[in-house]
Amino acid sequence: MASKTQIVKFEAYAAYTHDDNGEEVKCDLLELLDSIKELESKKRIVQYFGMPVRMDNIHDATLSDDVIIKNRNLRLVYFHMTKMRDEGMATTLLENEELTDLELGADEYMAEDISCLYDNELKIFFVQRNYHSLSISGIAEYLKKIYEIIEKGSDDYDPEKSNFKELDIFFKPVPDREVVDNVQKITNYRSLTLSFANDFDTEMPEKIKNMLGPFSTIFGNLGGTKIGITLSAGSSKAESLKISDTKDIITEITKGNTAFSSALVRGKQGDAPVEKYDLLNGKLHTKYKFSSVKDKNGKARKLHLDPQTVEEKMKLLYLNKDENSSQSFRNKVISNLKS
Repeated sequence: MASKTQIVKFEAYAAYTHDDNGEEVKCDLLELLDSIKELESKKRIVQYFGMPVRMDNIHDATLSDDVIIKNRNLRLVYFHMTKMRDEGMATTLLENEELTDLELGADEYMAEDISCLYDNELKIFFVQRNYHSLSISGIAEYLKKIYEIIEKGSDDYDPEKSNFKELDIFFKPVPDREVVDNVQKITNYRSLTLSFANDFDTEMPEKIKNMLGPFSTIFGNLGGTKIGITLSAGSSKAESLKISDTKDIITEITKGNTAFSSALVRGKQGDAPVEKYDLLNGKLHTKYKFSSVKDKNGKARKLHLDPQTVEEKMKLLYLNKDENSSQSFRNKVISNLKS
């Protein structure tokens, strides 16, 4: 029987809001998630960029006795999110160039999904990444929209008084301090390569706009959907990008304060060889290799991952040590948040 494997990446994000003074503070979303649980399935659907998105199978994850004893106040809430597409799609064969329409019923959708765990003590989301499904910003938008539905459906809501206040929620990745520390120790920055969407102008910190100078305005006027720029040091190996300014930009990027889709740094410490660091993939993460097997004419087919299987593996990865680490992923999160 043939087999295929799928490597899935999982990342951690901290939930934040703003206090009355405008300062960033951790945000506990447990009450909101408990309210979502009470909604029937069809009422958990919101529109995101014209596409229906639903939170499914939301429940408290079952914890072992030893975990409960060590963390008496811990609740891990699992939920599964599905982005549903119904636009025209087609199938094809390796041996044939013809396309065949993929017919969907009136109530059928192509499902693009992810699984998430919410840690109420740390205010952390442990998220399965799926390129085709919701991003972390998409999850935030979903929570804002479903919060509005819940609040406006409550007995306390008075539409005449317009007493609804939008949920202020945003996420920041838990950084991998080892990567961040290595980048900050660089003594010679050879290059910084940045990529971002064309609406970056309203989201980019002033320090980065100042470094880009007139290009920040020019790029905004060109009309492209993606923009990239590489800032390089001089031809002499002794020359470096400005150390202080480059470190300031690196700090902003690793805090999750920019709209960059890619941020690569090349540099070295002392006489060491030049190394490349991926600042956005410098997020704290882990991976797991899922196996899928299907014997069809001797060929393996990639199967959709079963959400229940993903949930169980996420719980183990988050709470238990794996073969590649001396501590659980949750303990890594705690350590990196303290740094």
